[in-house]
Amino acid sequence: MATTKARIATSTDFETLDEEFDPASYNFETLALHAGTPPDPTTGAMLTPIYQTTTYRQKCVGKDKGFTYSRSANPTVSALERRLAALEGAEFATCYATGMAATTVLCLALLRGGDRVLISQAVYGGTVRLFRQVLAQFGVEAEFVDSSEEEALTEALKKPTRFVFIETPANPTLKLTDIALAAKLSKSADSLFVVDNTLLTPALQRPFDTGRGCCSSLNDRVY
Repeated sequence: MATTKARIATSTDFETLDEEFDPASYNFETLALHAGTPPDPTTGAMLTPIYQTTTYRQKCVGKDKGFTYSRSANPTVSALERRLAALEGAEFATCYATGMAATTVLCLALLRGGDRVLISQAVYGGTVRLFRQVLAQFGVEAEFVDSSEEEALTEALKKPTRFVFIETPANPTLKLTDIALAAKLSKSADSLFVVDNTLLTPALQRPFDTGRGCCSSLNDRVY
């Protein structure tokens, strides 16, 4: 019979239990079902519960069990992030309510006034508006280039560039960019590299597999 005396699990417990699960040893189907969600250390439950709480009890200010407020971290969302990271072949993932929220946070974290960004000519309209109508007001320069053309990308990277942002296949034109080549050129220019991988998802395309120092792979699909 279960009792209430068992210690409540913390975020660290889940990380420790997942240490023996090496994503590189499993195929996509297995990762999609099992990655990032080890059995609950308190109950042994195989599935992650839906935690609907907003706040979490803390022993005192600064002493918590890994979660303080669900807007910043939630056990259910954390499980999703661990699974997406495994599917992407990344070290970690962060989930947002929308794809544009993820792109905006990325830009706010990496860009400062005076920075320059190279962006594929064919990208999602919301991305274009973000750079032209919002970030431009803060001194961020966005240059749209045909990233499918090696010469065009090489020429554009002769100027200092904070990061290269590509979307492939592009929405809605389906225009393709060679990820490995674009990543290589970005690294040679000492620029970060970002891929909007919305259309194919890691099920069909994994930008991190280029091993070229991709800083981010964006998805707004629900698994």
